[in-house]
Amino acid sequence: VDWNMVGVGIEADRNDGRIHLHGRGDVRKVVQKSFVDYSWEIASDGRLEYALGSRAALLAAGGVRWLGTDGTQNRGTQTGARGEGGVRLNGPGAAVEFFRAVERRIDPYPLEFGTSTWASVGFRLLSR
Repeated sequence: VDWNMVGVGIEADRNDGRIHLHGRGDVRKVVQKSFVDYSWEIASDGRLEYALGSRAALLAAGGVRWLGTDGTQNRGTQTGARGEGGVRLNGPGAAVEFFRAVERRIDPYPLEFGTSTWASVGFRLLSR
């Protein structure tokens, strides 16, 4: 299972006092594939951080992904999305983020076509 794509993307950051925004968008075309029916992809995501002080911030992030298909699996354009919210705690050399997320994943299993939706709770360790 593999696919190779070529495309363009744009990314931007903005800081406004306590608020930090990050956004990204990509458009890609499939140029080589094996055992997938994808032909193109458009993806966009964003993240908002609201600083509560120097040691903590509230987080919100989300993204959407559209995959065009070639019709070989008798399905149309596929849509996936993810949303999450949480808190980040900053330390002198690292940070930890605790989050809750909901996701609709396109083709979540390598040998099956379809979608699956699930919720998750987790944490991330980040170095500075």
